[in-house]
Amino acid sequence: MHPSNSSPSQLPRFRGDIRPILRLILPYKARWLLATSALLMGGALNLALPQGVRYAIDEAIIGENREALQWVLWGAIGVIILLALLVFLRHYLMSWLGNRVVAELRKQTFAHLMRQPPGFFHQHQSGALVSRLTSDIGMLQHAVGSEISIAMRSFLTVVGGIAILIWMNPLLSLLMLLMIPGLAIGAVQVRKVIQRRARHIQDLVAEANAGLKESVVGIETVQIFQMEERETSRYSSRIMNAFLSTLTIAKARGAFMAGTQSLGYLAMGLILYVGAGQVLDGSFTGGQLSAFLLYTVMVTGSLMGLAGVWTNLQRAVGASVRIFDILNEAPTIADPENPEELLDPKGHITFENVHFAYPTRADVPVLRGVHFEIHPGETVALVGSSGAGKS
Repeated sequence: MHPSNSSPSQLPRFRGDIRPILRLILPYKARWLLATSALLMGGALNLALPQGVRYAIDEAIIGENREALQWVLWGAIGVIILLALLVFLRHYLMSWLGNRVVAELRKQTFAHLMRQPPGFFHQHQSGALVSRLTSDIGMLQHAVGSEISIAMRSFLTVVGGIAILIWMNPLLSLLMLLMIPGLAIGAVQVRKVIQRRARHIQDLVAEANAGLKESVVGIETVQIFQMEERETSRYSSRIMNAFLSTLTIAKARGAFMAGTQSLGYLAMGLILYVGAGQVLDGSFTGGQLSAFLLYTVMVTGSLMGLAGVWTNLQRAVGASVRIFDILNEAPTIADPENPEELLDPKGHITFENVHFAYPTRADVPVLRGVHFEIHPGETVALVGSSGAGKS
């Protein structure tokens, strides 16, 4: 076996947050920074759009200024084209990052598995290990490739939008901000539910995959003993258990999203009522109210987007725990740091008083005091029943 390229202390220790996921992006920080720059520029342009609406209503429509209306049209076309280019650049780079990080993580995890001793594979079901390389890491691909990007874009829109709203009208902004405490409380409760259930669901799926692999690999044995229906029933039961466990998360997410949407609509209604009164009083213009409502829609929409991203990232966090559990498990057998070269091997092999037991059944010895000697040039065959310790 070869020594690990990354010692356990160098691997990210997982503590239930997304920081280990973010560290996976560090080797590609140039692309990450370019994608983030595109995101920031696109976010700034989005935040400028409602001001164009305000100008169009107050200066062009109410002021009956056709030249101003033309400027608004050409400005909107230019902003839309630039936004499309920025969205394409951000989406492409984030997708590249997601796929590349997942590819590297799969390679790293597989290489780490190859350095584990045989006892490791007796203690872990091969189907469960395959599930971690496929299902669990696949969840990270979505998180890195899209969820983090959406989270950053939504966060920028929320912070920038709230700042502009307060600058435009502090009273109406207060009405919108009243929904945030409810969102924060809901987010905390949903996080608890998802963190509690997400890893359990992945364990159930891994258990089902392990049974699937065993049945497929040993299909001759299954069919000889006419166990097809039993294996089908076992697999179906495990899959249904995983499905039923996902319903808990679905209920929590559904309630959270429903509450978020209700709070958003309530805030919009209050802002429209109070803002319309200010327009009638002359303290606020129709263009300003329209722009304010657009900013409110952008902020509430981004808050809802953050809520969805938050729950998805928590599921990715649950999957990450299982992946980093493998990466943080140091091989119990490794080559010495300074191995000595074997010069002029004679091929003389001696077994003296060898004892052996499988790690999963340490209380049941397979070999007891085995002695034998193989001289150079000899051919020796080991004969015994299955499980007798020939391997």
